[in-house]
Amino acid sequence: MAKRGMVRREGFVQGGRRAFVVIAPEGRGAIAEATPRHVETVRRLFVDLLTPEELEALCRISRRVLEQLEK
Repeated sequence: MAKRGMVRREGFVQGGRRAFVVIAPEGRGAIAEATPRHVETVRRLFVDLLTPEELEALCRISRRVLEQLEK
């Protein structure tokens, strides 16, 4: 992605072993372009296959995981 100008590395630390990766405007454009197709594919291959009860269980599980991450 860096070679295509979509991201760039900034803020190298101690010998260049670590850096922050920043999304470039070209990368943001690529994400915006891919998003509708990606969302449709996830819905078709994942969400639409679940029953309402399974979706509710997934929501409960996801909330619990997010609560742990926020601690």
